[in-house]
Amino acid sequence: MFGLNQPYDLQRVPWSRRNSMFVFSEDFERRSLWFVHCRTPLFQSARKNVFHIQATYAGEAVPYTYFADFSHLRIDSERGFIEFCLDPADRMAIRGEGIGLRLTVDGAGGACEGVLRKGDGTYEVSFGTAGKSLYVPLAGELAVTAESSANALYENITLDFTPGPDGAVEAAVHEYMRERVRDERYRSFDEIRAEARRDYEEWCKNYRSAGEFEDTAAYAKFVIWSHRQGEGGNGIMKQAMIYMHRLWICHAFAWQQSYNAMSMLNNTDEGWRLICSLFDFQHESGMLPGTISYYEASYGTPQPAMQGLAIAHILANTDGSMLTRERCEKMYSPFARWASYWLTYHASAEPDTLEYHNPNESGWDDASVFFGTFPIQSPDLYAHIALLCEAVGKIAEGAGLYVEAGEWFARSKRFIGTLIKNHWNGEKFLPRLPSTGELADSMSLVCYQPIMLGRRLPRDIIDKSARALMREGEFLTDFGLAAESLKSPNCRFSNKFFVLGKVIAPLQMFITVGLKSAGKTEEAKEIARRWCRKVREKGFILGFAPLPTELDGSAYPDPDQPSAGDTWSWASWTAVNFLIISTYVLGEY
Repeated sequence: MFGLNQPYDLQRVPWSRRNSMFVFSEDFERRSLWFVHCRTPLFQSARKNVFHIQATYAGEAVPYTYFADFSHLRIDSERGFIEFCLDPADRMAIRGEGIGLRLTVDGAGGACEGVLRKGDGTYEVSFGTAGKSLYVPLAGELAVTAESSANALYENITLDFTPGPDGAVEAAVHEYMRERVRDERYRSFDEIRAEARRDYEEWCKNYRSAGEFEDTAAYAKFVIWSHRQGEGGNGIMKQAMIYMHRLWICHAFAWQQSYNAMSMLNNTDEGWRLICSLFDFQHESGMLPGTISYYEASYGTPQPAMQGLAIAHILANTDGSMLTRERCEKMYSPFARWASYWLTYHASAEPDTLEYHNPNESGWDDASVFFGTFPIQSPDLYAHIALLCEAVGKIAEGAGLYVEAGEWFARSKRFIGTLIKNHWNGEKFLPRLPSTGELADSMSLVCYQPIMLGRRLPRDIIDKSARALMREGEFLTDFGLAAESLKSPNCRFSNKFFVLGKVIAPLQMFITVGLKSAGKTEEAKEIARRWCRKVREKGFILGFAPLPTELDGSAYPDPDQPSAGDTWSWASWTAVNFLIISTYVLGEY
């Protein structure tokens, strides 16, 4: 799957396994592999517990190539090989023949708090809040050198695993937070690898067929599977969630749990669990956190209320059995409090009107819909809250609370009515300034996001929206919809901007899923095919520039090395959008 002479390498996407804290990647400058155990949410560039990987022979580093699939990672040199695989708990298994393995931490900057040789021949390396790791030689020898500074913190660390007389190397590496000793017995490498293969194959059953894009969907499933994190440990996360990145933004973003639920139409139990996972952290106000990391739930701003769309999508495309009586009785109050949070703290002065106070609440940080002053009434907010209220009504209904259900359904319809009355100008939806009641002009694709309401919108609005979206050279490009019309003076493709022109993954999902659910299947499929082909070519990048230069002909800066920006590192956010679009929009159901 990944490696030299493969379609993709590990510079853009990390290699890991479901629930493992170990993450491997390829260093851009050295062109060598490294791994980290990533409990902290620090960016890759700020981490100090990075172990660079070298193959050695007779004590000297030798060149190697590598290959990784979902079950193992292998490096090969002319003299031999080293392989790695991961178990679902805290262990990395290592084995090799003919060559040694050298792991180095260069310039830890005092982040390493201890290198301890234990009486059983193992070594513990501690990085404080970043966690500890225990190195256990099982075949061959392990030698460790570490340089400590005057304050007893370590700067440089080298662990050398060398083959025994039979040429074999084998080791276990554990990562943990408090205390750990070597196991009495270690499962074989082949046993762990086979388990990883079975686990990945079982995970793939969550998803429906991606048809002509099934080959690329396999990569998408791997990205999501390897970004699932959180079970066990002693951190704040109470159950497994799916991270956006493993190298850069090591957080589980709130609304992305619902994206993932939408993709798992073959496993609505797991989808429901992901949707509800945020409620473990619900604030007394009803607010859900925007992000969760191993150590922290962030309540700075909420993320969009995606739960409504996710539940509507799942119910429309499955047998509806997800909403059992037991689940509805348990979750009605938390969902009602979440909806009431928006109705209370984001209410405008007029009845049935809502407003954003911060662009991050929409997920579209720099969209041109927010070029006016805050607060602002944005059309996408009404779509989200209308669907959330409808979902709360469905949950109330499932719990036998029929009066409450009717009230939530009525609220949902009123918000759709407000959306049409206050924001539709006859051609498109526009943001509105609550201070004056005036519509603010915008050429952002976000103005068309209410199409996600599907057939809940009047037919003339659906028809006009579909025609506008399919006009070449405005939003429609060779590989999907630009986030800002190409005719807009605000359109930008630079990596400094997120939704000011690039073709970004999540908006492709909102629009194409909405078009198909509204009956505009051919339009949805045309956009979907264009975008999926681009992803198949370039990988799961968050945003693509639709033109080779800015609209004025000037060059736009594109990073020439990995960064957290949307033109470099792969994101599970893009991977899950690819699965939703390739399986649902392009599927025949």
